[in-house]
Amino acid sequence: MSGEGKSTEGTDTDYRVIKTTAVPEVSEVRVYDETLPHLGDGHPELRNLIPSLEFAIHDTISQPTEVYASNPPHVNSFKFRSDNHLHGDNPMVVAVKVVEGTSALFKTAYFPSEVSGQLVWKEDSKDD
Repeated sequence: MSGEGKSTEGTDTDYRVIKTTAVPEVSEVRVYDETLPHLGDGHPELRNLIPSLEFAIHDTISQPTEVYASNPPHVNSFKFRSDNHLHGDNPMVVAVKVVEGTSALFKTAYFPSEVSGQLVWKEDSKDD
């Protein structure tokens, strides 16, 4: 489920809230409307995909297959990975930073060949 809100930082910026239960450090992620159009700036492979990325980002946060704690100096940052959303053979990774309590801020999404950081959560095998 997701909700909508207004920025509490004194701006009229709208954002969506995506709920997650994968790791206790992050219960929700705020995705600001102005962030999505800029995904292609740092990741040219995403430029043509931006219209369909919103669903993939939401799904990766709410139902990741793995979650990694980012390496220092990115304290309180996590990378949500999903094997359900691929670009070639590379899975989607959504980077977030905890900003208040267990509320995190969406930073970016990309498709790396490997994910750095410490694995802190992995989806249970559905075959068990």
